[in-house]
Amino acid sequence: MNKKHIFLNTIISTLAIPSAINFFIFHSAKNKSIKTEGQYYNWKYGKIFYTVKGCGEPLLLIHGIGAGCQSFEWRRNVDILSKYYEVYTIDLIGFGKSDKPNMTYTAYIYSQLIIDFIVNIIKTPANVVASSLSGAFTIMSYNLSPELFHKLLLISPSGIGNTNTTFNKNDRLLRILINSPIIGTSIYTYITSKKSIKKFLAQNVFFDENDITDEIVDAYYFSSHNKNTSSKYAIASFISNYMNINIESTLSKIDLPIYIVWGKNAKLSPLSNLEIIKQLNPNIEYAIFDQTKMLPHSENPREFNKICKEFFE
Repeated sequence: MNKKHIFLNTIISTLAIPSAINFFIFHSAKNKSIKTEGQYYNWKYGKIFYTVKGCGEPLLLIHGIGAGCQSFEWRRNVDILSKYYEVYTIDLIGFGKSDKPNMTYTAYIYSQLIIDFIVNIIKTPANVVASSLSGAFTIMSYNLSPELFHKLLLISPSGIGNTNTTFNKNDRLLRILINSPIIGTSIYTYITSKKSIKKFLAQNVFFDENDITDEIVDAYYFSSHNKNTSSKYAIASFISNYMNINIESTLSKIDLPIYIVWGKNAKLSPLSNLEIIKQLNPNIEYAIFDQTKMLPHSENPREFNKICKEFFE
């Protein structure tokens, strides 16, 4: 065997090992699915998973953005709110049980999805609750089609303050790297391992680590591996800033009733951003939940559901 063959065999062997590991990880994650009955909306970029429960005025719940995010986020809210409203939950494209095509995911794409979902599935103007970055998407949707929205409740919304809305060379390279077949997938499987997920949830999502059950870790783990390696594409766009949008201008002139709930201990979207919003639009109502971080609606569902009922009445 000559040196060329030895070199080629070495490369093939080196690449085969992580490829095999990645295949095993994504294949084994299929057994961690959260059994949720729902339907699919055939949108222009792929099938969108959603659920409907209850009757009354429509209320759309939109989960936040991050590895493993999905409509499971609303598990402590749907049953109560569906007693008063027709509650819709949606897995945004690139997340949960929805399709995860290989494309660039942007704020505009998500704003279009929200608009199209209201027009084609809900088929009447709706109230909307949106978490973190999805709050910014929803504000953009309102700016494009204000007639589709009645009231908005935003949870620790992003798009405020020093939001980077431009893409540089490093951002593009990072997205290309994460999207790459072997190295990128290996990086993705590392940041979405159960150990990494649990650490992230403890540091950024839940105030009380005792709330981080095996069920929750499994839910994020499955969602971040569902549809095999396609799960990484939306996250590649997210961490390289392609989804960013600044909503300050729209908030300053919006005349729609808006209520904001903020976790007092939130890190990724800090409470200081609420002060900016108050200056932009003093008419916006708000509540600050003690001892909560990124998901006050999950950590204190009783108070959150009460606020929703009263605000949307």
